[in-house]
Amino acid sequence: MRVKDSVLLYLENNRGTYISGAQLATQLNVSRNAIWKAIGSLQNDGHVILSSQGKGYMLSKENAVLSAQSIAPHLHANMFTIEVHDSVTSTTALLRQLAQQGQEEGHVIIAHEQTEGKGRLGRSFHSPAGGGIYMSILLRPTFLAIEAGALTACMAVLVSRAIEKHAGVTCEIKWVNDIFCHKKKVCGIGTEASLDVETNTLTYVILGVGINVHPSASEVPSELEDIIGTVLAQTPHDKDIKSLIVADILNELEKAYPNLNDNAFYEEYKSRCFILNQPIDIIQHSQKTSATALDILPDYSLKVALADGSIQTLTTGEVSVRLKENETI
Repeated sequence: MRVKDSVLLYLENNRGTYISGAQLATQLNVSRNAIWKAIGSLQNDGHVILSSQGKGYMLSKENAVLSAQSIAPHLHANMFTIEVHDSVTSTTALLRQLAQQGQEEGHVIIAHEQTEGKGRLGRSFHSPAGGGIYMSILLRPTFLAIEAGALTACMAVLVSRAIEKHAGVTCEIKWVNDIFCHKKKVCGIGTEASLDVETNTLTYVILGVGINVHPSASEVPSELEDIIGTVLAQTPHDKDIKSLIVADILNELEKAYPNLNDNAFYEEYKSRCFILNQPIDIIQHSQKTSATALDILPDYSLKVALADGSIQTLTTGEVSVRLKENETI
């Protein structure tokens, strides 16, 4: 581990408390000069580290730079290894390369910014620096491909719980994998899998999670202003909410992962799904079909009634809710 990473981890474990340069040097078995250089480098990276003559260095409670070290004090799960980047094209694209090279299960890539973030159906995902969590998780499950829907549903519930716990807002789910707060989309979850066609099992699954936590300096594209929102209206100054949310998601995922096919998340997923009993548009191949959302079935497919009274079950696809004339979400 680099000296600056070791210094950051030590300061994270003592956030809000001054640590002398001598203590840091002794604990990390490096020179005082190495500590001074590491502090300067961390400050240049944007970390809020205060210094005081006679007291030493303190990582401010207001420090909001997401890092493996900021997550570590809150992470109790053992199956995950985390790497954090300032900017990548896409966390999922980067993790896919590692998965194909044999990367072990549980590897997590997080970025402060994505320049080519992807949502469902190949759409771009707005991923500006500063305000979001852009994370991809590598899993190598043993269940059949047909059972993978439980994984996406599990993540939607776990992300909703983590946001509610640390932000104090209510989360709802739009089938199949969008999370809404304040009637706007704040999170998208993408599931990418590699299939062994002979056994119909999954060689790996990548769970991509993009959460708009608070506003960033980057403006939201005008075409997305009425659709995309943020969990919080402004940056919090009393806690490192992004690190807490990430740690909570991973802690709970480790607990849930061995028993995904027990349908433990079905009832909660269904209760959070705000499209049920609502008029919707089913969007397939750029065509819209009017329907009413009736039910979420135990395999997480969507049961709908078409305008002609016929019943269909959707296992994939996209829907939008018709709130009123010319307004959808």
